[in-house]
Amino acid sequence: MSEPGTSTVTVLGYQLFINEKDTKAVPTKLVYDGAAVSTLLQATINGLESGHSYWLGYKVLNYAGWSELSPILKMVAGRLPDPPKDSLFKISVSPIEIKFGWKSSTDIGGGSKLSHYKIYEGVSNVLAASVSADSDKLTYTMTTGLTAGQSYDISIASVSDISQYGLAKNTLEGARSNPITLWAIDIPSKPTLSLSNTSRDSCSV
Repeated sequence: MSEPGTSTVTVLGYQLFINEKDTKAVPTKLVYDGAAVSTLLQATINGLESGHSYWLGYKVLNYAGWSELSPILKMVAGRLPDPPKDSLFKISVSPIEIKFGWKSSTDIGGGSKLSHYKIYEGVSNVLAASVSADSDKLTYTMTTGLTAGQSYDISIASVSDISQYGLAKNTLEGARSNPITLWAIDIPSKPTLSLSNTSRDSCSV
């Protein structure tokens, strides 16, 4: 919650309302009554069902009375999803292409579905903002921006339809996977082996 910007008298308190799950109705159920608490701008709502949608709104009290309901905050209850299962794994590398894969997330935090994956190179460089989670083959191929001989730290995050703090659905991601370091280099060519000397119980190659 945030303080109102148009009140001409000291704010006395707040009330927070929620609707019934999945109803898309105006919030009317009082879940926090801070009519006498003007300094608390955060509240925890218990008893929500993970994966279900809720609408929230709040009112502000001053000496003139209660305000109208705030703009509605729409959310899906649940925590953010875990990263993809196990570690990322290398499929192939070359100076011009790096291909890797991963296993599907098994715990999506209570969201009704896994939306997509987000792939990072390094700390903040987004390689792919939305890789489909519906594919049977969870792979990605890097071809743009590669420098031959360089290493790249790749990590991946899962995105479900959980939403919080008023952000749109399918925009919040869970924790990233452990990074994997892949090199834009060729695998060594097949070596040759030759015999240089032998004896009764040893050989040199």
